[in-house]
Amino acid sequence: MSPESQPTRRIELLLFVDTLLLYILNVVATDHRDLIWDEGRYHKYAEHLTQGFYVTPEKPDIINGPGYPLVMASMIAAAVPVMGQRMLNTLFMAFAVWFSFRAVLPYAGRHWALIVALITALHPSLVRVGPYLMTEALAVCCIAGFGWAFSAALRAEKWHWSLILAAGVAFGWLTLTRVFFGNVIMATVVFLVLLLIVWKSQRGKLLRALAVMAASFTICVPWLAFTKAQTGDLLCWSTNSSELLYWATSTHEGENGHWFSEDDSLNKKELIVVTFIAVNGPIILMAFVTFVIGFRSSRHVPIEIALLALMILIYKGGSSLAPCLPLYSVVIWPWLGLCIAAVLSKHLRVSLA
Repeated sequence: MSPESQPTRRIELLLFVDTLLLYILNVVATDHRDLIWDEGRYHKYAEHLTQGFYVTPEKPDIINGPGYPLVMASMIAAAVPVMGQRMLNTLFMAFAVWFSFRAVLPYAGRHWALIVALITALHPSLVRVGPYLMTEALAVCCIAGFGWAFSAALRAEKWHWSLILAAGVAFGWLTLTRVFFGNVIMATVVFLVLLLIVWKSQRGKLLRALAVMAASFTICVPWLAFTKAQTGDLLCWSTNSSELLYWATSTHEGENGHWFSEDDSLNKKELIVVTFIAVNGPIILMAFVTFVIGFRSSRHVPIEIALLALMILIYKGGSSLAPCLPLYSVVIWPWLGLCIAAVLSKHLRVSLA
């Protein structure tokens, strides 16, 4: 190990361990004996898996994919207490922070990588839901892992199949956890095929990206076969799309398209809007500046960063048709943070030179 790499390794270790300890304390401090929010639904699906089914044929209510219930099922089968099941999220968050750091490091250096990793660890939305049986921790872990493996696979001089498969598995499991990303896979494939036709100089890297998407989709094929058998619909990722659209557009009193009630937003300290603006405001500003700079100097943006930006736009454009909640956006922070760091760090170096 070179002397230059030793501080980086220490930072990685500290980030992983400190994040693990932070979320362990978070689970202990916020312990609820009863299941809250969406915990009951994920727990029910996991229990069904231990009994050999997912939904009943009489009521094929397929709201969520099996990614998170599959992870929980073994713990439920082993009669692990609810607190122990919630502790699994501490590992997901620790790996998410580590992957975020590793993804940014080759493009922007330690300082930018540390900033992106710390935001992943300390974002109030993630800290709030991290200690519960919710999908955000696993989703962020998959997002960050994909960002690291995907960028490394395309940055490599030759085809690196282990990285391509790692990226495919991360994105495939993300899709099984948050099924909307299935639409991102399909839309990205369409764009990649078009880019293969017009961007001949980058055909090799575009083919690698296409291989990642193919691996991701392959992982989801058993799920799509299951939903086809249950509903009769082809490429059915979930059965609650119309429900989400209803909540997003309803004008009825008390139906505001958001998970938080007015009473919650006024009385719960963890939902104070100044808090969220203080964190998300700068992120939104940096994202806007990044996309402007990246568009104006697109020749200098690495292709893997450009493709991640495309996937961000696909995801945000599509999720705007559903209730565009803060948690829908925060899960893609590792991608956004990587794009921001890669573009702004280089722009600032050039500007200051």
